[in-house]
Amino acid sequence: MSVDVGGRFKEFRLKAGETQESLAERTGVSRPTIQKVEATGRASVKMLNTLLEGCNSSLTHFFESHTPDIYPDRKHAEMHEKLQVYLDKADKRDAESVEIVIEALYRTVQGVPKR
Repeated sequence: MSVDVGGRFKEFRLKAGETQESLAERTGVSRPTIQKVEATGRASVKMLNTLLEGCNSSLTHFFESHTPDIYPDRKHAEMHEKLQVYLDKADKRDAESVEIVIEALYRTVQGVPKR
């Protein structure tokens, strides 16, 4: 699997509503470094993790999902990851129930009205 790290990270940053400047302030990583990560895709795992946490996301979502999952804070992102682990271990019947719960929590976190 090939991942455009720079482009994908920029997508996460923009979806989080962060400018390079605001993310730099939030994470303590300089704006030129953020520019370089986006332009070249080169970053250590530690650096990428710091930047993604600044966008309220995670390395797990960065490499596993097709679209960026952005949460209002790290607590919500961790909650989703724990629920996803449970979902992965659940049998089919339980998995359907857990998916409903995850969708409801996600909609609540995102402020999306119920269907």
